[in-house]
Order: sequence, then C-alpha cells, then structure tokens
Amino acid sequence: MKVNKKQITVYDQIYDKIQEYRKTLITTVIIMIPIIFILYLLNIHDYIFPETVIFRLDIYYRYFGIIFLLMHLYELFYKKEKPSVSDWFLYLFILMTIISTIFAKNTTVALFGYPNRYEGLYTLIFYSFLYLNCKKINDNDYVKSMTKIIISVLFIHLLVVILQLTGLFSKLIYMYNSGDAIGLTENCNFLGSLMCMISMLTSGAYLLKINKNNIFYLIGFVVSYITLLLANSTGPFISFIGTFILFFIYLLVKKKLVLKNFIVCLLIIIMLYPVVLYKRDDITPEIKSHINYFVERIDGNNNDDSNKGLTTNQLGHGRVKIWKNTWKTIKKSPLIGYGPDNLGLVYEKSVGEKKIADKAHNIYLHIFASSGIFALIGYIGFVITNIINSLKSKNSLVIAICFAIIAYSIQGIFNINVSEVTSYFYILLGFMMSLLSNETIKNNK
Repeated sequence: MKVNKKQITVYDQIYDKIQEYRKTLITTVIIMIPIIFILYLLNIHDYIFPETVIFRLDIYYRYFGIIFLLMHLYELFYKKEKPSVSDWFLYLFILMTIISTIFAKNTTVALFGYPNRYEGLYTLIFYSFLYLNCKKINDNDYVKSMTKIIISVLFIHLLVVILQLTGLFSKLIYMYNSGDAIGLTENCNFLGSLMCMISMLTSGAYLLKINKNNIFYLIGFVVSYITLLLANSTGPFISFIGTFILFFIYLLVKKKLVLKNFIVCLLIIIMLYPVVLYKRDDITPEIKSHINYFVERIDGNNNDDSNKGLTTNQLGHGRVKIWKNTWKTIKKSPLIGYGPDNLGLVYEKSVGEKKIADKAHNIYLHIFASSGIFALIGYIGFVITNIINSLKSKNSLVIAICFAIIAYSIQGIFNINVSEVTSYFYILLGFMMSLLSNETIKNNK
C-alpha cells in the first residue's frame, strides 16, 4: 500500500499550527476576561452601540469554544490518542448537557443561558474544551508564566475593590451590588470564590517554595487574601480556611512543611482578618449564628419562626431553602434535568417566597437540575480523578494548583459558577494536568 507523503506532511503542518495557535488563544482568553468585564462594568457598549451589549463574555466564549472544539477533535482523530479516565467523565458531562439541551424547557435559554447568567450549552462547551486544550500544552515555562499572569490579575481586582468601597469610581459598581466589594465580578460571593481559589494557589506555591525567590507568591497571597476578606463572603472564606488546614496536613504527611514559611502564612491569616474587616465584618456573626443553630439542635432546642434564633430556611442566607426547593424540582426530572440554565423557568417556590432562584447556589445541585444525574456523575468524576492523579505528583506547582482546585470545589457547595470566574478554574485545572502529563512523559524516558 502506497503512503501519500504529501498528505501526511499537510496533516503534520496543521498539527504544528494547532500547537502554535493553542498557546496564543489561551493567552488571549486569560487577558480578555478582565478587559471585557471592565468594559462591561463601565457600560462602554452603550456609548458605542446603544441598546446593544457587545462586551459580554459569553458572546466571545461561543466563538472560542467552537475553535477549541475543532482543535481538540482534529488532535483526537489525527493523533489517535486514548482519552484519559477524567476525559471520559468530561465527555459524559458534555454528552448529557447536549441531551438535556435538546429536551430543555426552553431551548434558547439552554443554548445561550438565562438572562444575566449566560451559562448555556455554548459556555459549558467553551469551559470543557478550554480545559482540554490547556491540558495539551507541552511547555512548562508557558504554563508557569500564564499562572503568574492569572495571579497578577489580583492586583487589578484589589484596585477596583478599593475604588468601589471608597466610591471614587461609582461606574465600577455593578448595578445590583452598590457599595459591595465585587471586583471584576457581579457579586461579592463571586469575587470570594475567585479569591478563595487564588489565595490557596498563592499560599500553596509559597509554602512549597516553587521559586528560590518566593516573594511573588507571598505578595500574591497577601493581596488575594485581603481581597477575599473584603468580599466579606462566608462560604469562600470557610472553604479557604478548610482547604488550608487540609494542605497543612498534606505537608506534614509528605514531610514538606517549612515551618518558617507556614508561620508567616498563619500570621497573615490571623492578623489581617480583624484589620481588613474592621467595622465591616459579616463573616464572624454569620459563623456564630450558624454554630448556635447547630448547638441548639444538639441540645434539643428546636427553633421555629417565632423564636429569635436562626431558622432552617435562613441558613446560609436562605441557601438551604433554595436547595430544598431545587431538590423538589429535580425529583420530577432526575435523568436529564430541564436544560442548562433552565432552573429559573421551573423552580418551585416555597409558600411566601418572593424571588425565583435561577441558580441552585450549589454547583452540584445546579448541574443535577440542569442536565441530570449522569451529567453530575460526569462532572464530579472529572474533577475528582484529576485531583487524585495530581496528589501523586512531585511537581510543587501541580500540588499548589491541586489544592486551589479543591478550595474552589468546596466553596461550590455554597456558590455558583459564573463566566468571569469559572474560566480560571478550568484553565488552572488544564494547566495542572498539562504539568502532570509532562512530568509523566519525562519520567518514562
């Protein structure tokens, strides 16, 4: 059988171009996210094209998602590489999301997302194939540089937060959250979820001494932790503290604990808390009220609405009530859900409840409601298998990113995915697997 050398050469050239363009596209996405969102906050589009939104992240995600999808498919079939176990879980998640879109309550919402949320099928495809392309990067220096750029975005967030809290630039305050510290996000909880992840990444990198000159990660930790506190969001804060404790245990078990560095981080956590939250502390009273609630339950003092204590429906700023109602909604369509971002169209309100929840305020419940049980299994399997594989690594940056992923995953119990934050989660997850893959290849040589 004759081999067409010219055809093989063309395919090889295309593959080389994909490798080259991949890094350019990923860099563009990382830089684009804060730029597009600040233009959105400043309402620039209204001055250029009145009544038309052109600076909205999901619009750009659609086109990038298609490009990343085509690049991945070409590689998959040309290189004939076997997908990993985590890839198969991700494919399951994508497949079930597509099926749920076909049978969605509202197909348009399922494709493009709920108004002001915009996490429909197109955005979810973007997240998934962004990860799969980040995973394929075989340049460790590029991954390290891009990780530093992601961390550097913190300084922009902190600057914007200061402007928001001082009222020096009111246009940088999102219309629904005037007076809150939201950074380049739409809500203090979203800012908290991002800073929870980055605080764990920077503190982890510092404690593992990734560079000889570790000052960059230490400064990054101070900035991200201050911004986390200014967000004043309880769930992300508790998630960071919980993950930091897990990381401390990991360092002890692996005998990697540098006591001097750990004491520095601990002092930063303890000393900055009262200073940054002076007269603005919503976290402490909320934690106390929740502790009192559970103590009363243990003691047998069951509160009802007539008592002064916290009621069940008030837990987590009403999240428990939303979870209960979402669960009631899920039970009517547990296999394929109602379609991406369709929860707001089918949400069953409690008696006396005024607002309709368009998100479950729990990443996992929201996926369950949107795309069904198999999509949830796919997503959880995808994240957990990547975490398990990464914990075996000897690469310090892999471990630091891994615990950042754990922190974000824990806060996901109390929070939601949003386009200006979740992209960083998938990028870091892809970078983590890229470093791990390159480490495996190096060890096998």
